[in-house]
Amino acid sequence: MTTSLKLEDGKYLIAISDGMGTGPKERQSSKIAIKMLERLLSSGFDKDSSIELINSTLSASARRR
Repeated sequence: MTTSLKLEDGKYLIAISDGMGTGPKERQSSKIAIKMLERLLSSGFDKDSSIELINSTLSASARRR
């Protein structure tokens, strides 16, 4: 899953999420990560905080499996 966005500072962000493994659950995780990134950035969060939040969320989710 990929996305590209123009940020408020005029720069562009390109993100690739390849999941953590293979299969439908991992593909869904990639989609969720990209959508979360798009929503956080469009809501005014800065890119570094957004990425840290998404990584923390995915790591916590992986530990519960």
